This record gives sequence, structure tokens and C-alpha cells, in this order.
Amino acid sequence: MQFNKIYSTTLLVVCMSTAAYCNQEIENSYNTNLSGTLSSALSGNPNKEIKLPDLSSGAELSLSTEEEQKIRQKIINQLRKSTNLIEDIELSNYIKQLGLKLIGHTDFSYKQFDFYLFNSSQVNAFATPGGVIVIYTGLFTSTESESELASVVAHEIAHVTQEHIARAIQQAQEMNVPVTLGLIAAVLLGATTSTDVGIASITGLSAFTQQQQINFTREHEIEADSVGINTLHAAGFSPYGMAGFFQKLNQNSQYMGDNIPEFLRTHPITLNRLSDATTKAQSLNHNLQTSVYKINFNYRLMKMRADVLTHNNQMQVINKYKQLMSQHSIDKNPEYFYAYAVSLEETQQYHEAIPIYEELLHLYPKELTYIVSLARALAKTQDKEQQNKAISMLQNVHNNKPYDPIINYYYAQILNQAKQYQLSIDTLNQFLNYADKQAIYYQLLSIAYNGLGEEILSSIAQADYFILNHEYVAAKNLLDIAFKKATDNFYQQSLIQAKLKDINQHIDKKKKNKL
Repeated sequence: MQFNKIYSTTLLVVCMSTAAYCNQEIENSYNTNLSGTLSSALSGNPNKEIKLPDLSSGAELSLSTEEEQKIRQKIINQLRKSTNLIEDIELSNYIKQLGLKLIGHTDFSYKQFDFYLFNSSQVNAFATPGGVIVIYTGLFTSTESESELASVVAHEIAHVTQEHIARAIQQAQEMNVPVTLGLIAAVLLGATTSTDVGIASITGLSAFTQQQQINFTREHEIEADSVGINTLHAAGFSPYGMAGFFQKLNQNSQYMGDNIPEFLRTHPITLNRLSDATTKAQSLNHNLQTSVYKINFNYRLMKMRADVLTHNNQMQVINKYKQLMSQHSIDKNPEYFYAYAVSLEETQQYHEAIPIYEELLHLYPKELTYIVSLARALAKTQDKEQQNKAISMLQNVHNNKPYDPIINYYYAQILNQAKQYQLSIDTLNQFLNYADKQAIYYQLLSIAYNGLGEEILSSIAQADYFILNHEYVAAKNLLDIAFKKATDNFYQQSLIQAKLKDINQHIDKKKKNKL
């Protein structure tokens, strides 16, 4: 089969808000050979569009490992192009570590997964082929414990590990192509109503096909619940987190009319599912008194950070947390004081944020979040003495945690701000020789080399940033220019040639698989 068809279906599914709409668009496009654009829910911007490939007319449908990886990379590329992708180092690292912790307690730790936070007020999450898990900030901030948040991540992981998409395709082999594409859309998005009566009819499908979709979608949701609860328990979270969160969403939705959480539209929660989830949790003989169902400290801080950084009105959020501070003590609810300080920092009130961070750090002297927050605020004052204090703070922590991703990021960033470029370069190169390659660190490295006047090395680092974001043409253009400038440096030219060879292979491969 052709990759175009599978990717088109997956991309349509990710972009649309309901599978009914997906199926209508898919069926229409099948006969008209769609080659246009559809507004992207991922962009959060109705004016932003995602270009879609043609839907070919072959009848065979399968999902090989190679095609899964192609879909994975295409989805990641679309996410990275979106201005709504959360790139804050602390939040992105938190959701990644939470996901990896859960994966480590499955039988699929060898599989590649990517975890992303998406800036949207919608209470939603989704998984795609190739192990891409996306959690909306609206869902994150609506949870009340890390077990609740982890339950959603575990549920989405289960959709991937249990190969629900591939299984849906296999079951649909004997259906015609538009119906098969519709089934995939239904499985991925779970087009439903929020009632226990059944799932809404899907445009363009026969009554028989609708029933097949209903049964298969329900089967997947129930299996993802069961597998996810096992993962929660194995990872040390409360298995009651899933049933508790689902029940809370259901109860809250009763007063929302048509504005129910998107998660309920895409993940139908019936009384039977709630009962099954509770029974499953009880079967694990979990002791609530000793579980980590209590609110995790780092979770509390990151939830507040997500709320502040994604809020549209910073003055409103300042007033919100100022009021919460007046109602709580800093020793029992430090997250409200932290959120207030972050909101002050976001409005460039650094001198007002610093004493709050200092008080939090005094109470919790080993908390890394407070250390980097204080250092960050000190450096942003542009005061030389304060910058040196920030560097000293992070240098001490870096000596003890030389490979911590967050410490390295802020340490290098502040060193660049203080124009201590060589130390920034040494720090980043040491970290990058050990850690997984991440694009944001190469951007910092490029800034540092540029600060020293090393234009070619800066271009190479920036090209690495583009390569890791799969922006191969941009990387090639940059390196072509750098190669011409490096005429007197055999080492730099050799390095550039090696990178260009790899880039050209990627570009050629992309042309062969052009969508």
C-alpha cells in the first residue's frame, strides 16, 4: 500500500475535532483526490493550515513499522511548526519524564515514544502511530493529582502498545477504502456522544459499519483503561486515578451543555467503563493510605507553571494567585506562591518575583525548580552583580548535577546573557556528548559561538538545530554558505561535508516518498 493514504488518514484524524467530520472529509476526498488544505486544530489558529497529500485509490491497507515511523515523524513535524507547542524546558521535561516513567513499567520500554504538551484550553489528549503522545494543557491543569494526569498518559500509551490502529485496519480489510479510512478515524478520535445510549452516527457509513465502529472503539477504550491501570499501579501511582478523573469529568460535564470537555467526546466514558475501571483498581489491592495518590510536589509546581504560562491575561493570573496566597500559607501551599512569582516574572516584574523565590528556596533549599527560578529572575534584571550571583548558584548545582537537562539549559542561557561564551560552549559540549541530542541546546551553542565571533561553528551548531527539527533544506542552505567560508580550515570543511552528505540523503529520501 502507499504511505500517502495512511498518513493522510492519520493527519486528518489529528487535525479534526470530531470523527464525524473526519469521515465526511475523508469520504469526500476519496473521490475528489484531495490535495488542498484543512484548518488545523493543532495550530490553535483557524488561519493556520496544514497541507495534505493526495489520497491514492489503492485498496490495500496495512501499517508497517516503517510507515508508523513515517507517520510519527510527520506528526512531530506538524507539532513543531505549531506556535501552540509548549517548548518551556521545565514543562516539556516534566511531561517527558512522566511518560518515560510509565513506559519503563510496561513490556514496551524498547519502543520509541515522544511526549508533548500542547497549549490549548481543551481538556483533551491523543496518541498517534509511532508513539506520539500529546497532552493538552487544559487537561493537565484540570487534574488534581499526578495519578490523574498519569492515568491519561498511561491510557494513551496503551492505545499505542496494544496497536489499536493497526488492529482496526486489520479488522477493516474487507471493507471498501472510504469505510476503512472512516474506521481508522473513529478509532483514533473515538467519535462519540457522552451518553450511555451509544455513539453518534458517522456520516457516510452504513448502519452495519456504524455498529462495527461502535463495538471496536468501545473495545479499544476498555482495553486501554485496563492496560493503563496496570501500568499506573506498576509505576507507583494510584490505579484509582483513572476512575477518579473520568468520574470528575463526567460530573462536571453535566453542567456544561454542549461545551463538554473534548476528552469526553473523543474518549466516551460510560457508567460501565467507570465501573470497570474502579473494579480493576480494587483488584490490585491498592492501599490508598500509602499510595502516591497524594499530590506530588513537582507535579503541583508544574501544574501551576502550565497555568501561568498559557494564560491569556497575565494581570488576571497575577490577581488570581495573589488572592490564593492570601488564603494559604507558604509552607503548606508553596505552589500558589511559586505561581505568583512566575506570573510576576512573565510581566517583567523581576525585582518583585525575586524575594518570593528567595523565600521559597529558604524553605526548600534543595528544590531545583526554585533554584533555577531564582537564578533566571536574577539574570533577567540585567544587573551585573545579580547575573554573577545567578551564575554562581547554577555553577554550584551544575557541579553536583552535570548532566541535568534543566540545569544545563539555564546555566548555558545565563552564561550567554553574561557574555561568558567559552564557559557556555564547554558546558554545552560536555552535556551534549552525554545526553540525548535535543535541538534547543544547539541553538544555545550557536549563540555562544557567535558571541565569540566563530561564525562557521555557529552556523554548524544552528544547522544541527535545524537537522534535529528535520528542517533539512534550511540546514543545507546554511552549511553550503559555511562551507564556502571555511576555505582555510580543513577540519571544518570535512565536518560540514559529512553533515551535508547526511542531509542530502534525507532530502533525497523525502523526495522519493513525496506526499
